[in-house]
Amino acid sequence: LENMKWRRITAHEVLDVSAEQAYKLNFEVSDFVFLKSLAQEGRNTDAIQFKMTNASPYGYKSANFYVGLFQDQTMVGLLPLHLESFNSLETKNIDLRSLAPYLNVTKIAVYPMINIYNEEAYLIP
Repeated sequence: LENMKWRRITAHEVLDVSAEQAYKLNFEVSDFVFLKSLAQEGRNTDAIQFKMTNASPYGYKSANFYVGLFQDQTMVGLLPLHLESFNSLETKNIDLRSLAPYLNVTKIAVYPMINIYNEEAYLIP
């Protein structure tokens, strides 16, 4: 890449906000595992483990997310997740812990809390 410049996008340049957000906040979750504390020798917390891939063409300096914990179709919890940096096409192994009693998680959803309209959010290529 040569002569690349960053510039702020005005509201007039983004015609479809939903499509723009979906394109820039494209994160994929795979290999989800929920481990009860009783199933882990020497552990007293439940584990929520998964892989998350930044499938967007953008890298982020400081990426914040909420991980929704679901039992079937019902949300039973919400955990914060902070990644110091998250490069484009990078996959990270995530291991979150919960002390919530009687937790049973059958699926998760990741909600990015990244302001895609702030230039400071992006890693410089």
